[in-house]
Amino acid sequence: MNRVRIVTTAAAVAAVLAATTHTLRADVRADEKTRVEFAGMLGRMYNLFGGKAAREGVTTSVAVKGDRKATLNSESQTGQIIDLAEEKVYDLDLKKKSYKVTTFAELRRRMEEAQKKAEEDKKAAAKLEKERAAHDAEVAKKNAELAKKKAEEDAKRDKALADAAARLKEAQQAYQSEMEKTKVKK
Repeated sequence: MNRVRIVTTAAAVAAVLAATTHTLRADVRADEKTRVEFAGMLGRMYNLFGGKAAREGVTTSVAVKGDRKATLNSESQTGQIIDLAEEKVYDLDLKKKSYKVTTFAELRRRMEEAQKKAEEDKKAAAKLEKERAAHDAEVAKKNAELAKKKAEEDAKRDKALADAAARLKEAQQAYQSEMEKTKVKK
């Protein structure tokens, strides 16, 4: 375990030394300072809790030599070396004294997987939308059937009430005429 750690540390140190020596003798070298400012209350909160990087900005050194590009961030103690000849990307963590190598083929594979997943998600979303539309249409159809059935029942009830009212009126008239006949006889 100790030997692995020593080898890893030595490799990380070698990568860092290679990166820094390239920045000293690079074909092109630039220092970039990025600073974001927010106005108002949000800006004050950002500056208060954002730390030194929020107040002063982040400085990044970029160097290009031949087929290699090295980027070093002094505040976060991280860096990246892109080697076009070897088709590899080295992600450096200077704090942990470690690095991670990613090949271009692996980056392509990840991108293809992400595209496939995005297409699958798009198809799944379209399928869900289609199912939702079918469900909504079915619910609307059932609601229309229920409304039609209720209207028919209301019409039947109204007709029954109208018939009952007509029979009651006839019965009242018959009763009135019987009462008048009995009054006349007396």
